[in-house]
Amino acid sequence: MYFEHIVVVNDPNHPVPPLSRAQLWRGLRRRAYSPLEFIEAADDCTIVEQGENWLLREIHFGQMSVRDRIEFLPQQAVHYHTEANEQHAGGKVSMVIEEPQAGVMCVRFVYQTPLPEQSPEEKHYASYVKKAYQQMDIESIRIIRELAEQGELNEPH
Repeated sequence: MYFEHIVVVNDPNHPVPPLSRAQLWRGLRRRAYSPLEFIEAADDCTIVEQGENWLLREIHFGQMSVRDRIEFLPQQAVHYHTEANEQHAGGKVSMVIEEPQAGVMCVRFVYQTPLPEQSPEEKHYASYVKKAYQQMDIESIRIIRELAEQGELNEPH
């Protein structure tokens, strides 16, 4: 399954206080390091390994666990590579910050999973999964906005 959508973060035509690119970046990065703040179903997260612009983590959802290798392109994108295991088919997710015009900033979310979409039943299920992904991403941006309003995404001193 391939699914792509955009969540608008800043739009001069809407009276929501804008986020800076740095705040948005820190929020997307925080989502990678602290997924329990963003993913309701997650029970636990362990940082297995990390380097300058990458992270290996394991998230637990009850008895299920998934392992993600996350690559950071500072101020630009976060790429997740989820390993396949007995409980999870694996896949890729990219979150790319875009500024298509002055005053407008958004995040493009791109999902690539082995979920089939051939039969009518598979297409129906994939449609449900896409809606769930979209809702989760909208919620993530809402949480990032809240964290910014609380001053938690300001430049560290």
